[in-house]
Amino acid sequence: TVTVLIDAEEGRTIKDRNLLLGMEKLERHIRRYQDPQEGSIIGNAISILDIVKESWRAYNGARPSEYRVPPSDAGISDMLEMFQNAGPSDLRRLAVSDFSRTQMTLRVYWLEATAYRRLTEHIEEGIRAFIPPGFRARPTGSVYTLVTTIEQLLWDLMKSFGVAFVVITII
Repeated sequence: TVTVLIDAEEGRTIKDRNLLLGMEKLERHIRRYQDPQEGSIIGNAISILDIVKESWRAYNGARPSEYRVPPSDAGISDMLEMFQNAGPSDLRRLAVSDFSRTQMTLRVYWLEATAYRRLTEHIEEGIRAFIPPGFRARPTGSVYTLVTTIEQLLWDLMKSFGVAFVVITII
């Protein structure tokens, strides 16, 4: 999985329409990623964006054309309040109760650990481009753990072989 943790700065909340529109663009950006060997490796995604869009569609007569971000911050706030009243434990899985933090979780297909480096760069590029000022997004998850662990192992291995080569050459 890849999880993008999103924090609102002091005095802001994740009920911000610009943030949700940015998250929507970020999700589309990540889904467009193509691995050079495997092609599309991004599976399903879940975030508070899904709750807001689904609630808005239900509120507007379940018309498919209404599966979108509401046109105002008040509409977003109303959708989250309604969902919170209906299923508070479900909402807690995706956002903290004061709406200062949320997450977007994406599933990816299993690949060799070093193959995820380009994906992580692609995600970080999307975060810089689409998350608006006033919010901080940090990618994490098993993909990032694999990438950093393998990179550190390779670096340590190269250092060890380098030191061994120098010591053996001197001896």
